[in-house]
Amino acid sequence: MNTYDKEFIARMKDFAVLGLWPSQIAERLGLQGTERARFLEDITDYEHPLCREYHNSRGNYEDDLDAAPQTR
Repeated sequence: MNTYDKEFIARMKDFAVLGLWPSQIAERLGLQGTERARFLEDITDYEHPLCREYHNSRGNYEDDLDAAPQTR
């Protein structure tokens, strides 16, 4: 299983809270080639801790959207 350091995970979570998708996060983290492919595989593998961190952070984004006042 691939591991990521705390700083990397914190940056990924910051992007997830903004509502970015895994491919957008990979782009902003400057990941390319094998590193990008490994990241995208891990972030979409429900058994991987990175995936759980992503979904928890992404959930915060969705909660914020639900709590925001709706204007029309």
